[in-house]
Amino acid sequence: KDGLSANCEGRIQEIKAAVQPPLNAKPDWKIFRALSEVLGQKLPFDSLSQLRELVIEHCPAYARVGKRTPAPWPKGGLSIGKPGSITSTSLTANSTPHYLNNSFLEQSPTMHKMQTEADNANSTKAEAA
Repeated sequence: KDGLSANCEGRIQEIKAAVQPPLNAKPDWKIFRALSEVLGQKLPFDSLSQLRELVIEHCPAYARVGKRTPAPWPKGGLSIGKPGSITSTSLTANSTPHYLNNSFLEQSPTMHKMQTEADNANSTKAEAA
C-alpha cells in the first residue's frame, strides 16, 4: 500500500505499494471516505492530497518526508517515574496464550497439550517458591 510512516528515528518515510491491488480494489482512504458518507459523517477530504494536507495540519512532522524530526525534550532531560527502592518481586505475565488469538491454532490438540504442560510447569515453580 502507498502511505506514510514514522520510523523509530523520527523520520517520516513515504511507502510505495509493492504490487497492484487485485481487480477493482480501492485504496483504504477511499473506502473510509465512502463509508463515512454512508454513515452520515462525511470525512473532510476527497483526494489523497487533501487527506495528506489534513494529516500535516494535525501533525506537521509529516510534511518533512525523509527528514529527522527532533523530539522536543525539556532542558535538563526528563524525569520519568518516581523515587523508590527496587524490590526483588518478579514480574509475571497475565495474558491469554497467544495461540488462543488464532482460530486455526485454537483448534490444535498439540497447542492445548503444550499449554497444559506450560501451565503445570509454572504452577510447580510457584509452589516451590
